[in-house]
Amino acid sequence: MLLSGLAALIDENHAHLVSLGVSHPALESIRSITSASPYRLSTKLTGAGGGGCAVTLIPDDFADEALQSLISALESQGYRPYVTAVGGSGLGILSPYDPITIDESDDTPPLSPPMTPQPNAEAEPLRPSIRRRFETVDVSELSKWASDRGKWLYV
Repeated sequence: MLLSGLAALIDENHAHLVSLGVSHPALESIRSITSASPYRLSTKLTGAGGGGCAVTLIPDDFADEALQSLISALESQGYRPYVTAVGGSGLGILSPYDPITIDESDDTPPLSPPMTPQPNAEAEPLRPSIRRRFETVDVSELSKWASDRGKWLYV
């Protein structure tokens, strides 16, 4: 159900982009191939348009043989498909304020982020920011440092 809704939105979005004049004959050719039987997939332009790139929604249960057939059909028309996957945690949000007093030399992760301050409400003062410590972490250690910071909210 969710996938069919997403496919409908992709088709609708591409139709709007076509009406704005940002599609390209190459994109319409790709859509023609992917939407035809036996594939019946939703494709839209991505980026700024003008023939650069398209994205096609392929369900998890799409047969490998059908995918290979689709790839061959696109390649036979001179297109170069890139197969990728969507997934993961999504956007992570971590409060920039530590709920505990920060000792800049201490890497102890916070227990949880504070409540969002309300305007005109008497609230405790904002806690120190973890920004300075973040700015000193080496890029090679950034992923581990971020995951050790405490509770993240994924949206």
